[in-house]
Amino acid sequence: MTSLPRKVQDKAVDALEKCSSSRTRAGNVVERVGKMDAAGVSHTAIAAQLTENSPTRKTYTVEAVAVLCNVYIDSRSGTLVTAKQTTALIEDARNNEWDDGMVPEAC
Repeated sequence: MTSLPRKVQDKAVDALEKCSSSRTRAGNVVERVGKMDAAGVSHTAIAAQLTENSPTRKTYTVEAVAVLCNVYIDSRSGTLVTAKQTTALIEDARNNEWDDGMVPEAC
């Protein structure tokens, strides 16, 4: 059973996140998924929770959860994509067509 102070703290954090940037919310989600994984929560349960809470009706799979877990693990030791790499890749994508002439769906 969750204690009253913990419930109040959770509600306060949830309220603050409504005002947070997508960058902050994404980082929070990756961290929470990593913590749930470390605590032994099944990837099926995590995927179901992510799918249930998706404001854009995305469906999450156990494979997607595994990716988030890997990002969490790697992010504890360093940055997976630097700002310089991001800028270069975006510039490259804008300046070049894909092999089939189609640009993949954006996030």
